[in-house]
Formats: sequence, C-alpha cells, structure tokens
Amino acid sequence: MAVEDFRNTNNTKPVWREKPVQFTWASGVSAAIEKDIVTNGRMRWIIGVTNNSTNGITYTTTIADADGTVMYTKTDWAENATEKVVLTSDTEIFIPSNATLTITPSGDPGASGGTFDATLIGI
Repeated sequence: MAVEDFRNTNNTKPVWREKPVQFTWASGVSAAIEKDIVTNGRMRWIIGVTNNSTNGITYTTTIADADGTVMYTKTDWAENATEKVVLTSDTEIFIPSNATLTITPSGDPGASGGTFDATLIGI
C-alpha cells in the first residue's frame, strides 16, 4: 500500500493520497476483498481502474468505519475503465482511523481474472 503526504512545509495545505495494493480475483472467485485504510481525513476523490474481464463484471466499493458502519458506497464501477468520483465539501466523507475499503465484484470475472485499483485522495 502506498501512502503519500503532500503537505507543504508549513502544513497549511495538507493533501494525502492512498493507493492500496491491487485487488485481484482469479477465475471462479467473486468474494469481496477488504483492506485497511491507513490514512484518516476528509476524502475528496476516489479513483477506480478496472480490467477487461472475460465475463464483463462490475464492482462495488464500500468504505466502513471500525464498527462496520458504511460511510460511502459506489456501485457499478464499469469494467475496463478508469472512473473518478469527485466529492464536494457537501458530500465528502471523513475517514476515521481503522476504516476499511471493500471491493466486491458483481460475479465471476472468468478466465481473465478481475482487477481493481483504487486511489483515495483527501485533505
């Protein structure tokens, strides 16, 4: 997992970027995969990159706090695409410590397998 901190020297413009290790599914596997989110703060962007799977599946992204309360969900991430969701000051979410990111495929990806790369960017 890569976490980058882009704060300026006097810490007046904090920005963070977290990119967990790629989520992958083999043929015949469609179970959700959960990974810890290391960074905490306000999330303003989420970027998802998916492969061109044999069975044309989509993905659902869920962010939950340590108690399992779902704070963010996006369904139907398209296959073979890069999608960006930009949250405004009215829709941003605060990611607390010990939160998790879960990616769930809509089904078996087929012979190609399935991949999902997620990037979270916040302040």
